[in-house]
Amino acid sequence: MENENQKEFSSKYTLDYKTYKEFGVLGNNFIELKIKNEEKYLNNISFVKKMLINSNKKMGHQIVCITLNTTKYSINEVMKKIKEYRVK
Repeated sequence: MENENQKEFSSKYTLDYKTYKEFGVLGNNFIELKIKNEEKYLNNISFVKKMLINSNKKMGHQIVCITLNTTKYSINEVMKKIKEYRVK
C-alpha cells in the first residue's frame, strides 16, 4: 500500500511516454523516453534546462535521458519503476 509521500510523488511526477530505448555510449548506459507531449514538459522547466534539452535533441536524443551508470539499479528495475508512474 502506498504511503502519503508515494501518493504525492506519483501525482506530481507522472510520465506520459510513447516508447523507450536503451543504449550505450563510451561505457555509459542510458534509457531514453519518447514523451507524448514534449511541450507540456518543456513549458514547466527553466530556460537553462530547456536549452540543454534542445542541444540533446539536435544530437538526435529525446528530452528524457536517464543515465544508469550512477545508480545501483538494473535497467529492468528502473523500467519497472518508470512504468509505475506512466500515465494510463
